Amino acid sequence: MIERRILILIIISCFCLEITGQNKQARKEEATIKMFKQHIEILASDRFEGRETGELGEKLAYQYIIGQFEGIGLEKQNSEDGYLQPFTFGAGKEYGPGNKFTAGRRYFKLNTDFYPLVYSSNSIAKAKIVDVGYGIEAPELDYDDYEISPPVIVEDYIFMIATGSPEGNHPHTSFGKHVDLRYKVETAIAHGAVGVIFYNVEEDDSPPDQGLSKNLIPSEIPVIYAHHAIVANLKLQLGEIAMIQVELLKVEKTGYNVVAALKAKPSMIDTGNHINIVIGAHYDHLGYGSHNSLYRGDPQIHNGADDNASGVAGLIELARLLKDTPFRHRLKFAAFVNEEPPFFQTDQMGSFVYIQKTKLLGENIKTAIILEMLGYYSEKPFSQKYPLLLGPFYPNKANFIAIVGNFPSKGIVKSLTKGFRQSSKFPVVRLVSPEFIPGVNFSDHWSFWQVGIPAVMVTDTAYLRSQYYHQKTDLLDTLDYQKMAKVVFGLKEAIIKLDKELSD
Repeated sequence: MIERRILILIIISCFCLEITGQNKQARKEEATIKMFKQHIEILASDRFEGRETGELGEKLAYQYIIGQFEGIGLEKQNSEDGYLQPFTFGAGKEYGPGNKFTAGRRYFKLNTDFYPLVYSSNSIAKAKIVDVGYGIEAPELDYDDYEISPPVIVEDYIFMIATGSPEGNHPHTSFGKHVDLRYKVETAIAHGAVGVIFYNVEEDDSPPDQGLSKNLIPSEIPVIYAHHAIVANLKLQLGEIAMIQVELLKVEKTGYNVVAALKAKPSMIDTGNHINIVIGAHYDHLGYGSHNSLYRGDPQIHNGADDNASGVAGLIELARLLKDTPFRHRLKFAAFVNEEPPFFQTDQMGSFVYIQKTKLLGENIKTAIILEMLGYYSEKPFSQKYPLLLGPFYPNKANFIAIVGNFPSKGIVKSLTKGFRQSSKFPVVRLVSPEFIPGVNFSDHWSFWQVGIPAVMVTDTAYLRSQYYHQKTDLLDTLDYQKMAKVVFGLKEAIIKLDKELSD
């Protein structure tokens, strides 16, 4: 009888312990949900003005991230700059004083009458003007604006070229690549043009984007756009001498990565900074939109709640959850800038710069885990999209988190996915894919791949499920904070498991 009572007591105790454990975990998740809301409400607020690199919003964002890293107790990585890793980058171009345009005896004013396009060379062209229509040479469509009748030698002329095509000034035309202005410039150069003047046929057509924020390789000749108001006058000057002079000056700004590390522990293989696992997320977004936004309209703040305030919130909370874990490798936490266009997949990405600087310090990065948009989910059937041919093999509901890598990162993808599933019931899918599959390399893990470092992206799949991607409507109330908390708890255990596997 006594043994039976003891057995009952043991069963009750185990049950109580299980309930206590569940309650403790629930409290942890509630606390993490609260922190997620705080981070995203601040980072995606209007006060941060879309967190564009080089602007006030970037500064407010990195100050907030530093405050969180300090509160957690992460170590600074730079004795001079603390948590910050500053670097200069090309932020486009601006007009210099040497922009001039004359035709015949007429002098035209910058911006009022004309403006240079960003891919113009800094040079002077002086020659007669010839109008070559749309400047299209499309043999596959049996169309050629350069077959002038009667034949005229146009070599060493300045070409006037209409934007658009005979089908109109819009991208949805059978002329395809031939309506691209840069392509028209290259075609004009092949026909001997020394300069190009673009103009719109219709007054209501939108003028070309000045594109001064873009970093593009210039063409060989000066290229300008003439406003519609002067086009009639220019056509009266055909055959007359024109002069185009363009001067575009480079604009440089400073961006700031934020880098911190867990304090060295006796359990580490190397208590220095030399063998690292990097956990990263970009904190920049689109500012007021400009040419990088999918929103069409006047400039508006793009708050970037999911892209990528959610990833930064996940970065901070992972650091908080992992800070007391006895890791074998040094864990680095990095918030990057310049992930968004026009710096995307260039050597001016903050993550690319980070890798180059760690090389100079003699650090060895074992792998990187990049958090890219963690907050958008849907239980609706067919709410999840995929690149071509992948759909039949994956869930049609957008209710999961994905772990994505290339073939050299296969082992990291497998380990993280397995560790996640062992510790969490939250749905997770994995994808190991060639890099040419659209979307597979769409974040900072791309930078690590360029130097042969295995790296993965943890993501809600961004534009493949969210209608708010790169829109002004990427706001706080579109996110699921409970699911984000579950994701970081699953990742916490997966990262602990990965650290042990990389040590074997």
